[in-house]
Amino acid sequence: MSEIIDQFKEQEYSAQLFGFTPNAFVDAIYNGFSECIQEMLIEFHSDFKKVVSNNVDLDFSRNEFTHSLAEIMAKYLDKLEVFLLDNTMCVSDHILLPEDEVHRNNATRSDVQQKAKDIEKLKMKIFETIRLKKLLLEEAAELKQAIELAESSKIHSLKELTELTVSVQEEALKQQKFIQENISSDVNSSQPIDIDVENDILNLTQYS
Repeated sequence: MSEIIDQFKEQEYSAQLFGFTPNAFVDAIYNGFSECIQEMLIEFHSDFKKVVSNNVDLDFSRNEFTHSLAEIMAKYLDKLEVFLLDNTMCVSDHILLPEDEVHRNNATRSDVQQKAKDIEKLKMKIFETIRLKKLLLEEAAELKQAIELAESSKIHSLKELTELTVSVQEEALKQQKFIQENISSDVNSSQPIDIDVENDILNLTQYS
């Protein structure tokens, strides 16, 4: 199992270097040969039919020839694949690609400890940020409640002021009626005295 894993890692590193896997390269060669052979057989079949009698089964012969040729080609391409993997498309153990230079020097114990400290500091900063965010949210909620309370108190006070104004107006109208009913008959004007208390109170409340 370990040999298979090591082989897979080697092929993966080769693909990183060449930009394709060795197997993909061999498959491309096989497909190229196969297409050329198929085209050749089609042309050969077309030309051969012109010179042989109709009794000859060319289709059967072509299929047999194609099968035999495919076996031969697969055999030699397998050898080509083994050769490429072992000698050409492989990366030696002493070769390190530029993108992997960071792994050339192993980290020391002190480096690991320093990284652990940096991570711990980063964690503390994250926790502190979360704590401050929580405090800000709580303060925002308290401020919202205070604003809502102030708004409701303002409305409540306005309501009380309105009720008080109506009460004063009613009392003033009663006093006006009483004065008009009991005013002395020797007043020059025979009409009741028109005291617009309601208007006067409204004018006063506008400037209070």
